[in-house]
Amino acid sequence: MESVLIFGDTVRCPELRVEVPHSVADPFLYVERNGDRTTVIRSLEAARMSEVERMTVLPLETLGLDELVASGLDGDAAMLEIAASRHPEASFVQASAADLPFGDGSFDAVVGNNVIQHVGEPGKAAREMERVLAPGGRVALTNWDAPERSPFFASVHHAVASAEVPPPTEAPAGPSFFQFTDDAVFRALLENAGFESVGVESIEVEIPVASADELIAALAEGTVRVGAALRAANAAQRERMRESLEEHLAEWRRGSGFVIPAPMKLASGTKPA
Repeated sequence: MESVLIFGDTVRCPELRVEVPHSVADPFLYVERNGDRTTVIRSLEAARMSEVERMTVLPLETLGLDELVASGLDGDAAMLEIAASRHPEASFVQASAADLPFGDGSFDAVVGNNVIQHVGEPGKAAREMERVLAPGGRVALTNWDAPERSPFFASVHHAVASAEVPPPTEAPAGPSFFQFTDDAVFRALLENAGFESVGVESIEVEIPVASADELIAALAEGTVRVGAALRAANAAQRERMRESLEEHLAEWRRGSGFVIPAPMKLASGTKPA
């Protein structure tokens, strides 16, 4: 049986909803091996996660997360240390995508799920992916599609604009979140890094959320730039955002919640043999 190891969340990585049918904004570890399923997650989400069939839930706090953070590790490093202690047979490395600590030709495949749009030097990161791949190795990168083609992001952006939330000061400067929604730009990223047979395709993805309030909370806690705007909003502005989301998401209401289209772009290529 195939083993699965994923570190992510179900808001920015909606394909993880196949295994975990909940909106979870904080990254967590999901492991599937020999039919056994385990999640390592913050205790706040442990009860909901326990509702998932055949799921063993390990709250991070019981595994020493607080102690590791108090010792000086940031949250991501602490969770990687916990993951490594629970699964010594696997290798976990925290590094910059633009400076991978691996030798040339180390891997047969490189996968980046909703990562490249957050990288400050995407061209350098793509060249690093090409470097660490063996000849004939494959790369696959995903990126959210543009708001004009994404009801999910169109609704969120409209809600923030309608609430007239001033630009947040806490959000760091960074590249355009949607820079790779243009097929030509996404293709050029890989071609300029030396990849061949590069293709870009659209993938249909749907994000289920229980309510507009859950969506606002997930984005506020689990994203940077949009989250900064949501955190900066006062109570009246958050209410206007909620009303805007309820109105614009009505078409995708399913029962008491919503199932919102959020298409993605997938770029793939091959390192020359």
